[in-house]
Amino acid sequence: MSRVKVGDKVKSLVTQFDVVVGETYPVIDVDDTGGVYVKDNAGDSFYLMSREWEAIPEQTPLKVGDRVRIAKKVEAEDFYWNEGGMTPLIGQIGTVVRPVTFAGTYNVDVDGDDKWFYLPDSLEIVQPEQQDIYLVSGYASEFPTQEAAEDYVKSIGSNGEEYRIAKLVRTVKVARVTTVSLEVL
Repeated sequence: MSRVKVGDKVKSLVTQFDVVVGETYPVIDVDDTGGVYVKDNAGDSFYLMSREWEAIPEQTPLKVGDRVRIAKKVEAEDFYWNEGGMTPLIGQIGTVVRPVTFAGTYNVDVDGDDKWFYLPDSLEIVQPEQQDIYLVSGYASEFPTQEAAEDYVKSIGSNGEEYRIAKLVRTVKVARVTTVSLEVL
């Protein structure tokens, strides 16, 4: 278990009340058993036992070329979040195109869409082992999570068609032929 202090961030490994699995929360107090009190989604104090959280390493400034996941909506006094353009990209993986001095934001390109700027707390660095890819039958788009793929299917409507979502397990390239192994969910 990593040692954390007040002000550090932890990722929840559980969903309980106003705490959601996978989301990050600021630590507001630490007890001697390894549990932490975090500021939850409602702005209240919430206790997570030591087995219910994992430490988030202190984030270093992002560099051009870093792969990032747009993790969540974050607003600030001098920053405008565009609901129609930015919210649909939550969960998607993109590349930092350039750091921007305005409000400390980063310009991120997601599949050719590079017109949006994100605060650092909106972004998570994607490590190579975290780059899961989910595919939806009949569509070329790639999704970083099963939930994002399901949300996409819901957004396009089914018209009575059945869609399959699969997690990409392995890609093997052999003499100009690409073979893809899928795990059907």
